[in-house]
This record gives sequence, structure tokens and C-alpha cells, in this order.
Amino acid sequence: LPEIFSVAGWQHSRSLKISVLFYGSLFLELSMDAVVVGNATLDVICYPVDDVPRHDSLTFERSIVSPGGCGSNVAIGLCALGVSTALVAVLGDDDAAVLVEGYWERIGIDRRFVLHAAGCQTGTSVGLVDSQRQPRFIHTTGANARLSADLLPTDKIISTGARALHVAGYFVLPGLLSDRLPAALAKVRGAGLTTSLDVVNSPRMADPSMLWPSLPEIDVFLCNAVEGQRITS
Repeated sequence: LPEIFSVAGWQHSRSLKISVLFYGSLFLELSMDAVVVGNATLDVICYPVDDVPRHDSLTFERSIVSPGGCGSNVAIGLCALGVSTALVAVLGDDDAAVLVEGYWERIGIDRRFVLHAAGCQTGTSVGLVDSQRQPRFIHTTGANARLSADLLPTDKIISTGARALHVAGYFVLPGLLSDRLPAALAKVRGAGLTTSLDVVNSPRMADPSMLWPSLPEIDVFLCNAVEGQRITS
């Protein structure tokens, strides 16, 4: 097994299960501690940008190109903390997807549940950060619009042995604003997973009616004071 670990590059031996031994070949099934469902983007962050002229060009000092989006950010953070994590997300079939997945691969995110929408572009955000570190984002949803409750592989998520399922960016994912999400949450919760959901500030909070049926199936509900005020009026 040490030789297998070194060749495959697996870092977390506690997340490795021997599932089948067949004709002398070793088949390995990776199990997860957590599964994150959410949006994923390619972010281009520009700093500092204090003003955007209507017609003229502008310059800035620094830029960062990296994955973004609530789902991707949570998955990256968990992996950085040593928590084996799988991500459920939808990317496009473009160069942006290649960049995003390359970063995920380097940090160790399990991508077995990541889908690619043919003919769609990957969600992209351009962040304009001013001198006071206040960001403004120009955003296109892209393939994130294809992520829906119907695409959640609940049986496969349960089979990973994960202890937690987190829904990230609920209100920016129109496909999750569905009457099918509560049943999916109930199924994984019934299998012993802890469920959590982060609402994320969005104009869709003006009608939070689709959220209420999911609340009984959520163990940890995340919102800040502004978001809480918006969804409860």
C-alpha cells in the first residue's frame, strides 16, 4: 500500500477503503468526509480599481486568476484543512473549465460528481477591488444554471461514507430552488449525514418560499444578519 499511495499521490490514507480484491488486482474506492453542492466559477480579481471610465481603458497593479463560487470556495477550504471533500458542480466545456479543474486537482478535490454542460460556458466573475479592499463583481452564471436538485446523486453521495453534505450558494442557484431539494436532503440526512445550507445574498431572496420546506431537513443553517432580515422581512 505505501507504494500505491506514492504512485497515485493520495495523501489521506484514512479516506481509502479496499473494496474489491480480484485476480490479484487491487481495486480501491475513495471515501469522503464531506460533499459540497454549489456553484463554481473562474474568478479574475483586479486590484486596485477605484473607478471604471465609460469609454477609456484603465490599468491596475495586481491580478489573481483562480476558482471561485461558494461551492468551490468551501470545497477548497475543507481540503486545505485536511478534510477529504467531493464537489457537486456543473462546469462548461471551455478553457475556463480546464483552468478551474486543474486547480481543484492540485489541491485534491474529488471531482467524481462534477459535470460538464455541452455548449455552455463556465461561470465567470470579474472582481474589481478598490483601494479600500471593497470588491464589486461582474458575473455570468454560465453552466451553474444547469445545477439542479434532480442532478444530486444522493445514492452515490451516501455510498462515499461522507459525514456531511453542504449546500453552498442556495439563492444563486435557481435549479436548487425546487420542491425536489427537501426530499434529497431528507434522504442523505436519513442515511446519517449532517446537512448544512448557506443562503448567500441574492435578489432571489425577495421570494424565499422555496426555502421553507427544506429547513426541517437542514441541521446547520447559515446566514448573516442582512440575509436573515431579507428572507424573513
